[in-house]
Amino acid sequence: MKKNSMIAARGFRMTPAERAKGRLMRSPDGHPNEGGQGQQEQQQEQQQQQQEQTQAPTAEEIAQLRADLAAAQAAAAKFDGIDPEVAKANAKKVADAEKAARDAETAKAQAEGNFERLRELQNEEHQAQLTAAQTERDNERTRAAQAVADAASARREAAFAKSKFFATETILTADRAERLYGDYVEIENGVAVVYDAPKTAAKRAVVMDTKGKPLSFDDAMKKVFENEPDKDSFLKSKVKPGAGSTTQDGKVKDVPTDRISKLSAGLAKLRG
Repeated sequence: MKKNSMIAARGFRMTPAERAKGRLMRSPDGHPNEGGQGQQEQQQEQQQQQQEQTQAPTAEEIAQLRADLAAAQAAAAKFDGIDPEVAKANAKKVADAEKAARDAETAKAQAEGNFERLRELQNEEHQAQLTAAQTERDNERTRAAQAVADAASARREAAFAKSKFFATETILTADRAERLYGDYVEIENGVAVVYDAPKTAAKRAVVMDTKGKPLSFDDAMKKVFENEPDKDSFLKSKVKPGAGSTTQDGKVKDVPTDRISKLSAGLAKLRG
């Protein structure tokens, strides 16, 4: 009992230095002495903070990352809308540069304990994520609209390619006919619908029959073609042998009916 009392008395008489250094590992009540352990944890935490401060990016490094970001954004702007694949690659470069700069500033703010700057960086990251999502949504809409436009263009091209009217009654090829009258045609519900005026006209209407139903492509195009001022120059010659005057030797001479043939015939007479 006396020995225990001495130990207890000695324990209570420990100096602050002894407690800090943990020289007595057990307290008088028989439990481990946590004084030395707590100080060691504090020292370890301080060392860790010092290491984080040492590893944090410098202001110069962050400035360089920001400069790299600006260069990536400038390069992306030059090719915006030119090549989708190049634009996509440039967008990734910009996103990577933004992340690198933001991560560096976050590490620096954490090391310095700058919580205000950390909140700002979190808000910037959130805004960047929203912007990226909006951009992707807009790109998806653009791709969808382009797919619809491409499908409409293919159907319009097919309508002119299959037209018997242009193939049999005019000298126009399918490509040239589409260049001249393509603006008169709209693809509605997958069908080529012919209007009486091009899309640039202030007013126009679908070419219909007497019952108010849209005419077929060829029938509608015939009506549009009738209003063409130079239609005679586009029509194939319908002159048949025997329909004209006779020559001195009794042979039938064809009489030109289309505009080009008439002009050629007139020039021939002048030269003769």
